[in-house]
Amino acid sequence: DGRSDRSAECARDELCAQADAEHGDAAFAGGRQERLVESELVAGYEVELDTGRDGYPVRLLADFVRNTKAASDFDTGMWFEVEYGGSRAVGSYTLGYTYGRIEQDAVLSPFMFSDIPGTNLQLHMPNFTYVVAPNLTFDLTLHITKRLDADPSANRNWLSRPHVAAIVRF
Repeated sequence: DGRSDRSAECARDELCAQADAEHGDAAFAGGRQERLVESELVAGYEVELDTGRDGYPVRLLADFVRNTKAASDFDTGMWFEVEYGGSRAVGSYTLGYTYGRIEQDAVLSPFMFSDIPGTNLQLHMPNFTYVVAPNLTFDLTLHITKRLDADPSANRNWLSRPHVAAIVRF
């Protein structure tokens, strides 16, 4: 169902999961969402566009967070996604791209998506998902990250890490 799909997509984002719990599906029904969560100003927008091809919508998502009580000026995070497809039926697929820029004090690092090394980074993340069989999905994601604020002697080059997965559903 749509709610479980949305919850899975939000697993990387504690704030999104909290919004699901507080506001239910209506908070993500294709509209703007804005709230103050303790010391963080959060604004988000998600929309799904019909492409005329059944099962292949275009989904756009934008999130913004600002930690109003941060100890430094590195207090802002942005997250943008564009996705085409639905990868639900055998032979279907999803193509996606994510851009993120998360400054050091924008959010608590433990609540970041597990494949992304915390905060203080810029991210480009293309992904491809293909449904091989009714309960088997192939997933390919490339995480391309770079530290935003680093010691001059630290490596500030882009780091590329591929993630390949076969996902079996029971």
